[in-house]
Amino acid sequence: MQPKRAAQPQGRQIAELSLVGFRVAEGSFAVEVSIVREILAPTPLVTVPDAAKIVLGVIEHRGHVVPIVDLRRRFGFGALAAGRRAKWIVVEGGAGWLGLAVDEVTEVFRVDASHERAAPRVGPGDVAQGFTKVYAYDGRLVMQLDLKALSRAIEENTITPLPALDAPSKDGPA
Repeated sequence: MQPKRAAQPQGRQIAELSLVGFRVAEGSFAVEVSIVREILAPTPLVTVPDAAKIVLGVIEHRGHVVPIVDLRRRFGFGALAAGRRAKWIVVEGGAGWLGLAVDEVTEVFRVDASHERAAPRVGPGDVAQGFTKVYAYDGRLVMQLDLKALSRAIEENTITPLPALDAPSKDGPA
């Protein structure tokens, strides 16, 4: 006799999350669609004296003064190569509007709980964390950007690059 299976509640839905994917260097990142206000081609901006090191400058967009954050600087990569694929993703977070300078916007996609993986600690403190969640999607890991940590990095004028996962520690091998 076979054991009975528990009945699945009808209409049970798996919560899905819609994300805007983008690339910075060789990394795949994302932000929630719900906070994205617009995706822009880079335009002339105004540099601001004594701005945080990761802020390229500001633009006026739809009545808002929007700081443009260079995610390559934030993550410790070299300068962004000018190209047609480079974009600014304007997002609205708790601290107001921010523009995220990225190498390329890749796609809008949906994930559910089955795609989520635990975010590893890759450095000390929240500012070094850089992302809140990691998703396994389409054969790669996509890291959801931590806008709170990004806002703190701007406020504290810090660049704490995320170390490469295969980089040796300063203390040498364990």
